[in-house]
Amino acid sequence: MKSFPVMNWISTALLVVLTIIVCETARSASACDYLKSPGLETQLANCKAVVSKNLVPNPAALTYTIWYWVSNQNSLKDSSCGITGIDPKDRCENCVNQNWIAQGFTNKCSFILNDLDQQWAPDPQPGRSTAYFVDLCAKDPSQLVTSFYVNGGTGKRFDDSPDNPKTKFINKSTLAGAFLLDNKIRGDFWTTQPDKYKIITDENNGGIPSIRVIGLNSSNNDSESWKPFHLTPFKTGWGCLAVHKSNLHVMQNLVFRGTSLFMAYSPKYEQRGTSCVNDSSK
Repeated sequence: MKSFPVMNWISTALLVVLTIIVCETARSASACDYLKSPGLETQLANCKAVVSKNLVPNPAALTYTIWYWVSNQNSLKDSSCGITGIDPKDRCENCVNQNWIAQGFTNKCSFILNDLDQQWAPDPQPGRSTAYFVDLCAKDPSQLVTSFYVNGGTGKRFDDSPDNPKTKFINKSTLAGAFLLDNKIRGDFWTTQPDKYKIITDENNGGIPSIRVIGLNSSNNDSESWKPFHLTPFKTGWGCLAVHKSNLHVMQNLVFRGTSLFMAYSPKYEQRGTSCVNDSSK
């Protein structure tokens, strides 16, 4: 009779171990299963390495981002947000080309995942979040994931959401959602404080490197014109997707492969489908 408690303890321990193994397997599969298609063998293998090494600490964010990325490659499931938000007077010549928007993400190797709920630990600042440049075509395992920070907007991050009547459609690119990035780095970002950008302009032939962004969800779809992804000397942003000048290489590594995904992720604004409508409140 004395052996039963021991057996029960062993059974419980085995059950716990088995549960951990099953959970880890499920987590690994959930993020990478979307890459099980012909021609994506390298991306699938590297995705499994990213998950197993926990290079992106938020598995839910990684899974959602990969799902959205794969689902909208070559053709957006719903391009109405990006097209509706276009201003005919926009400086971006590509932005008025609806075919360019509708083609979706042509970069089948890399994307950016900005985890809005993870503060940048090395140098915490209000609104500064941790982002990951994920390169699933990298040949060097050390280059699979590069972390950096993205400046958020001033004020509270979600104050300008579509369901907030007081501040709707203001600085919407501070919100979560998917962005389509142009495949060209431009140097025509305009600023009212050129003296603050002098170091950046001196290093970049007098320009401020930036990439046009198209907001693809109802939470960010007016951001295609005057809120590009750009380098900044400031510690916070004013609605733009802004990064430190040392991260120019991230922009360069994205554009040469085509149009790319910039996912600003938070469960609060996670789209349940690939439609324009943000249904996260349901």
